[in-house]
Order: sequence, then structure tokens, then C-alpha cells
Amino acid sequence: MNLEANGIVVESKGIVRVTYPYLGMGIAFDGISEENQALLRRLLATISRPCVVMGPGIASSLPSISTPLKSVPTIANPQAAIQDLIEFFESRQMLMREDFLRILRKSQPTETNV
Repeated sequence: MNLEANGIVVESKGIVRVTYPYLGMGIAFDGISEENQALLRRLLATISRPCVVMGPGIASSLPSISTPLKSVPTIANPQAAIQDLIEFFESRQMLMREDFLRILRKSQPTETNV
């Protein structure tokens, strides 16, 4: 596949692993070169939008999930959460909800450390 945005072209084999209607898809890159990994990071940096962490009381148009809100940790340090997720995907291709929540909990300071 070829991904192109903002003058950056990334070439790699990929397999669609999951699709989310009206949102996008998860692609497992297969044998992506180091050069294309660097290009992919640059490409993503050019198209990424600032993120907003939603908390209780903020309306969302997304369907509710079965995980109780209490089990989702408060994101006090988004940069640490993103870094831990990047490290996760450097050696894996898929992320399950349980892994996501575990990574978030581990990446955030505990109340005793705050």
C-alpha cells in the first residue's frame, strides 16, 4: 500500500486487521523498513490533531461502551500514555480493550505519587 499526505509517501505491505465504520481501520504493517517507519511517524505528525481527553459529564456522539467509567483511569499525563502505547505497538499489531486500560493505568501517576 502507499500512504501519501502532505508530500510524504510511505510504502509498505499491510493487512487490515479491524475496521470501524465512519472512523477508520487498523492496519498491521508487514515488513515495513526503518526508512518507511520514520516516514510514517513524520506523516502521522503532520496529520495529527490536538486531542481532548473526555471525562464524566461530557456528551459524546459515540455509542456507550460496556466498560464502566470508573474502570477508565483519569489521564493526568497524556504524553506518558501515548509513549506507552507507542512502545506497545512497536512489538505488537493489535490492542484489546483490556490491554489499553492496563497501559493507561500503568502510564499514569498513582494518587500517592501526585
